[in-house]
Amino acid sequence: MSQNDNKQFIDCPKCGEKIEITQALMVNIERDVKRKLQENYDTKWKLREEKLREETERVATENNNHFIFPDKFTEFFRK
Repeated sequence: MSQNDNKQFIDCPKCGEKIEITQALMVNIERDVKRKLQENYDTKWKLREEKLREETERVATENNNHFIFPDKFTEFFRK
């Protein structure tokens, strides 16, 4: 018995094309992992951005310079 004999297929609900079950499952898993990794990255980025903003404001205050961390500067580093 070859490996091809063990493959199972389902019909695509959108187009009706036959799709191997393992491929259909992997697409969902990959999408979920990608979403979770992106959420994790975004959360860490926001935390680092806030720490940087706080540190910049702290240093500026210590130097009696009322510098406020500009949002445009932050946007530049997101690109």
